[in-house]
Amino acid sequence: MKRNMKRYGIWCGILLVWLAALSGCVQLGQYRFEDDEVRDPVIVFRSFSSYYILSCLQDSRDMDRQEFGRRFAMAESAIEQGADLDSLRFVCLSLNAQADVDQFRRGLEEYNRYLRDHPDAGNDMLGLRILLERLDEEIRNSWSARETLLDEKKQLQDRLDLLQGSLEQVELKNIELQNQIEQLKNIEQIIKSRETDKP
Repeated sequence: MKRNMKRYGIWCGILLVWLAALSGCVQLGQYRFEDDEVRDPVIVFRSFSSYYILSCLQDSRDMDRQEFGRRFAMAESAIEQGADLDSLRFVCLSLNAQADVDQFRRGLEEYNRYLRDHPDAGNDMLGLRILLERLDEEIRNSWSARETLLDEKKQLQDRLDLLQGSLEQVELKNIELQNQIEQLKNIEQIIKSRETDKP
């Protein structure tokens, strides 16, 4: 009985290997379709560069400020060696939410340098550049709007200070006038009391 089970297992194994070999066989060269048209095989290419940047961005999403600072400093010193992976890591970290505007801009410069060094970059990398340039434009616009708001705030603060100074002067004059009115009332009282005292 054990011997039959062993043979059965061997035959099942051979059958599985044979089926796997048949199902895995691919004719090299050209494929034939129903319309008897001969077509070349399609090669599917996944760009490592954009995949790496986006995956790294997802992986570093929950990084705290201290960890980000440490990794960014390491990536910044590593790009001087000129390795592609170091450049991509630097670009990834410059896109992190913890990155400030200057870090983002340095990452954008490094990305453009990477594309100059790799003129054969795929459309995915070129499309990512369009997104990064759009993001940079939005950052510049928001920074400009922020600067405008800060200027307006300063002007309004200066005007408020001027008005508060004027208000204090008006309040002092008001107090002075109140004192004068009280003095006039006192003088009027004195005059009335003298008139009533005369026979």
